[in-house]
Amino acid sequence: KVDEFVEYGHDKGDFRERIISCLCESSARNFLWATIACEVIKQNVPWNAIAIVEKLPKGIESLYRCMMRRVSELDQNDQEFCNEVLLSMAVAHRPLHISELQDLVHLPPEVNIKTLVQKWCFSFLKLSGETIQFTHNSAREFVRKHMQDKLSTAHLEMSARCLLYLSKSWDTLLCDERCWLSYCHP
Repeated sequence: KVDEFVEYGHDKGDFRERIISCLCESSARNFLWATIACEVIKQNVPWNAIAIVEKLPKGIESLYRCMMRRVSELDQNDQEFCNEVLLSMAVAHRPLHISELQDLVHLPPEVNIKTLVQKWCFSFLKLSGETIQFTHNSAREFVRKHMQDKLSTAHLEMSARCLLYLSKSWDTLLCDERCWLSYCHP
């Protein structure tokens, strides 16, 4: 991960080693913490990597709180978009394809979910191809705990949106089945 943001230069090796040493010391050898710290560094300029790592809170729970605070400091719209995506993912019982998540959250068409996840939700969510999932079960549990008061409403909304989606697709599904059956039984 460190090689993704260390710029090539005359002291690249030494700088890389200092960053790795700082990450190991600050993370208490917690790989998840170090991964999130690397993502935070990638959001900034790499020459400030050591200072960035030193400012991050120790422990994964504290780091999650810090990252959630960063989401809460976004402008109102972006904050709501992030919270809606995080809440929908917390309610889902499996990773979601981007198109599934788009159907669930109803963001404005100009909002790119990939960008949202990679820029602001990266501590909690990751993109694997076209699928979005939590970075770790601890991230999912943190989001569920943080948004606990909204979970039951989110479950109801997700159920309603799924039923609406199915009802819109029902005629197409029936037509497709009838067409398929007509080919099987001429």
